[in-house]
Amino acid sequence: MNKLTPWFPDNVKPAYVGVYENRVKFGHNGLYLDGYSYWDGEYWMMMNFTKDKTISDFEISGNQYRQLRGLAEKPE
Repeated sequence: MNKLTPWFPDNVKPAYVGVYENRVKFGHNGLYLDGYSYWDGEYWMMMNFTKDKTISDFEISGNQYRQLRGLAEKPE
């Protein structure tokens, strides 16, 4: 299994285009929703619960602030 980076704050944007694991905070009670989103280099696409769905869903999300983490090393 690939090693993941720590969670980055929601104001940090990815350096590379691709699919990232995301965490979005809902409301003021501190609940988070985890999923996957595609970053096109400028915008986050809609968040999904599976990587497969994320790769085919290219609708720009209304929420552009989300925590993210990715692979800590380049995949082989």
